Amino acid sequence: MENYKRIKDIQSGFAQKMELHSLVDDPTGIEIMNFQFFANKNIETRGKGRTLADSITSFRNSLQQQMKTKKANPISISNLLDVDLIFQSIESIKKCLLSIESKFGQSHLLTDFPYQELIFVIMNEDKPETVICSIECINYSLRFAGEPHQSLFNPDFICYLFKLLNIQNTPFSMPILKLIGFLIQFNSELLIFCMQNNLINIVSQHLPKPFAVFVIQAALTVCSIEIANELLFYVFNTILQTEDEFVIKQVFHTLLIFAKRFGCTSIPEKIMQLSPQSQIDGILQESENTSSIEIIYQTIAKYMHESLNFDLIYEILQFCLELPQLNPPNIFDKVIEYLLDDQLKSKHRVAAAETIIHFHECWKQNITKENLSILMKMINEGNLDYKTNQAYSKLVIFFYEIDQNENCLDVLKICIDGINDQDTTFSSMCLAIILKILSEVKTPNLLSSCFEILNDSREYLLTQLDSGDLSDEKLEKVMVILKMTEKFLEFKISSKSESNEFSNH
Repeated sequence: MENYKRIKDIQSGFAQKMELHSLVDDPTGIEIMNFQFFANKNIETRGKGRTLADSITSFRNSLQQQMKTKKANPISISNLLDVDLIFQSIESIKKCLLSIESKFGQSHLLTDFPYQELIFVIMNEDKPETVICSIECINYSLRFAGEPHQSLFNPDFICYLFKLLNIQNTPFSMPILKLIGFLIQFNSELLIFCMQNNLINIVSQHLPKPFAVFVIQAALTVCSIEIANELLFYVFNTILQTEDEFVIKQVFHTLLIFAKRFGCTSIPEKIMQLSPQSQIDGILQESENTSSIEIIYQTIAKYMHESLNFDLIYEILQFCLELPQLNPPNIFDKVIEYLLDDQLKSKHRVAAAETIIHFHECWKQNITKENLSILMKMINEGNLDYKTNQAYSKLVIFFYEIDQNENCLDVLKICIDGINDQDTTFSSMCLAIILKILSEVKTPNLLSSCFEILNDSREYLLTQLDSGDLSDEKLEKVMVILKMTEKFLEFKISSKSESNEFSNH
């Protein structure tokens, strides 16, 4: 009952500010029969027996009918309508959105959604379950493509949400913080407004819960470095407070956002330097002299060696790509294990390959010929998807050293395919290795096989010359390779001819 009273008190301050004139003055002014709720007309907007159009129409009809008969601006819409009906219609909209998302994904543009009506319900209803369902309904709608509707940035609405957040033991924290986290990604001014309204302290009360970490992630996408450093304090506090792997995954995604925007070198050396307050409570009191980077590296090693949560592993490896190339964490053995595990998803294996390449200067002594042979076998079998094949090919090229066996033939084929790769560093390496193979292979039969492969690829190489995609330096190298191949074949034909003449005598 206390929450009901607090909600009513809050609503009294906003009752005059949030009106739906179009509903009160002209309840028939909104066409409700033929809405096209998705830009893609092929989407069947049906979920749990009712279409999205049915559910939204039911919601709008209920609200319009009651507002038509009661033109007064009430503090609580509970006095005006069947609350169960309005709750059921909003819940039906939410279920339809979830059903559509599961069937068609999130890439479709949602149009003509009842945001203003839902905001009206949120600001005028005193039943927590109806308010929560309305906020969740908005949150689910925001998963689809497109920017948030402008009505969601209404200052009165945002202020009202913050007042709800400040209710003691409020049941609204999770859906509201999710909504605010999503909105501030699209509006840096909204972030400043939220910071002025004590957003960080509110969020910190809910750490290490994932939805609180999400708000920090969202803020980091638009905030200044000063605010980002303050947010990092809470990120590290979260690392030290929890072993929940889902939360740790969110933490590493948060660190990745920071690193991509500001660089890992922008992370202050000591945790105490991150504190926005003169006194630090809780676990951080014991960590006054702890290095921020040391905590990161220890956490990386811990979960790489202990966790079986591959989504967490993926986030860690993505973050590792932002670390200094000459300072890798102690995780090589686990990364190579993931690299060679053909049961893992492509994105995990690609991430492992990219991580090894990133730290190749430090890890080149750890990669064995056996590792490379296994990778080349996987490539030659042709069962890899395109991204994994590309990642494995690049790794082989980065670590390959010329030998006098048939492995060089497999490497040569990889290099030919990589000549026109969009990764210019990789394509340059491919050309350099082709020339190196031709100059360093000493075994006659093996060298002959190399030139035969190049001759078989002659049309492809000539196409590259004419494509206009190669730099002058690369064009020159391709021309050198073609000339070497031509001379070798001329020599081979000449030698064969002389041999035939000798045998005829």
